[in-house]
Amino acid sequence: MKNDVVIRKATTDDASFIVWGMAAALEMEISDPVQHAVFMDLVKCDDVLYSWTHSFVACLSDGSPVGLLIAYEGTHYREMRKKTFDIIRNIIGTSFDAMDDETRAGEYYIDSLAVIPAMRGRGIGTALLRYGIAHARHMAVKEIVLAVSPDNQKAQRLYRSLGFREGGTLHIFGEDYWRWSIKM
Repeated sequence: MKNDVVIRKATTDDASFIVWGMAAALEMEISDPVQHAVFMDLVKCDDVLYSWTHSFVACLSDGSPVGLLIAYEGTHYREMRKKTFDIIRNIIGTSFDAMDDETRAGEYYIDSLAVIPAMRGRGIGTALLRYGIAHARHMAVKEIVLAVSPDNQKAQRLYRSLGFREGGTLHIFGEDYWRWSIKM
């Protein structure tokens, strides 16, 4: 990664970039202006999964955002999930009630990671993950957890290089993912 990238805590001013990053990580497109506005309001909430309060932004020296990490401690996961997915269900019409819980109390969950396409391959995603891991180490968590697609070999190599190990499966967003973690 180039030295001109700085990672900082997100603010509500980053809402548009957080919406982009969340959508990119979930491999969805939000092109409808009404949906985009609802997602903008969603990320400005404090008590939802994709909140600005759970987000870290990697920026170039000129302040341009180039990467996003969304991560949180799992104690209030179910409440945040209900509020988040109730809002999302109302705008896209899909229910996520059949999903497994991605995290629980005592865990720090790496929810979403995204780097703008023009900046991929420069270590920004790795730096964001290391930042999230360091942040989790300052919290009283027993484990750092993430979900990875069984088909995403590149991500698996990255996660393994940072100390994550396989530990079960999760059924989320209609697909099976592997649950990987770092024990603290």
